[in-house]
Amino acid sequence: MLTGTLWRVKPGGTITWGNITDRPATHVDVINNMANTMGVIRPGDVILVVSERQKFSHWSPHIESLQVATPVPGWCNAAYFTSESIWLERIA
Repeated sequence: MLTGTLWRVKPGGTITWGNITDRPATHVDVINNMANTMGVIRPGDVILVVSERQKFSHWSPHIESLQVATPVPGWCNAAYFTSESIWLERIA
């Protein structure tokens, strides 16, 4: 359960899927501009997860979208919110 958790983007980390969109979107939707990209998560940003994850089983079972509060609130698509993440660290 990720709702209510705080994460920080690690300094110097390469951000691969840090797009913030106006609605949940699969990886393919973001690449093809099918969702409005409102911002990008940057090193040092703090992210508050405000909703449960939504899985997209029609494309890949591991792609998820999480509603987040960041400097630009919206949906973070296919970010790896795990303890093994190479670019996100859980801080609370």
